[in-house]
Amino acid sequence: MMVWFLLETLASHWILWLLPSWRGATAEEIVEQYPSLLLADVYSVISYYLRRKSDVDAYLKIRQERAAQVRQKKERRFNPIGIRDLLMARLNHQRQG
Repeated sequence: MMVWFLLETLASHWILWLLPSWRGATAEEIVEQYPSLLLADVYSVISYYLRRKSDVDAYLKIRQERAAQVRQKKERRFNPIGIRDLLMARLNHQRQG
């Protein structure tokens, strides 16, 4: 039972990491792009995703919504508008001084 939970947890994290990379790519192409991965593991992740597509998609949607909430909270606290100009001015001041 614990092994299955561990496999599901690992697979869900791998899916988050691999999904953007394998849209339309073969398992072999993914392994070429990420040589530290094993082909069998990539096939396992693809298989996990295909068997639980609706669950994974729902999980990914929740993660994306949470990321957007965190981003909005951070932007309200630290307004990103003008930050580049502020940082460049600070850098120029340090270079001159």
